[in-house]
Amino acid sequence: MDLQKTQSSMNVVTSTHQQESTVLNKPVSKVWEQMRTLQMDKFTPNICKGVKFTSGSCNEIGSEFEVTYADKSVWTYRITEISELKRSFGYELIMAEPTVTYSTLQHTWTFHKVTDNNTTYVQWASDFSNDVDSHVIQDNKYKKLDAFGELKKYFA
Repeated sequence: MDLQKTQSSMNVVTSTHQQESTVLNKPVSKVWEQMRTLQMDKFTPNICKGVKFTSGSCNEIGSEFEVTYADKSVWTYRITEISELKRSFGYELIMAEPTVTYSTLQHTWTFHKVTDNNTTYVQWASDFSNDVDSHVIQDNKYKKLDAFGELKKYFA
């Protein structure tokens, strides 16, 4: 039996789910009112340089929007869920330029009231297809943390 390792067998097995959370120093009603617009270029200007709806609007499931990032990449997303009750929204990646190395990516944001001080607990979860590698998962973690830093400044 030949035990030589191939390039693909050397990839690190990793979870396809990645999530981070933070607390914003504003009431959840104020945060939700603004974040549900998906205008990430407004909230995270050092990361997102532009957001443009190509179909529908931020209040419509199935609507599509393009995000231009600071590195000049352009990703197109489709809104997959919106919940006023749970104060959450979700969207999936449908196209990326330049292309990405995995098949699917879905994001979900949820906003909760912190009851003892009327601030907002934010959770951002990402689910990738099983062809994602550990480097993408780690990169996703740090991009979320950078975005949370900008959100904290915006909602200060």
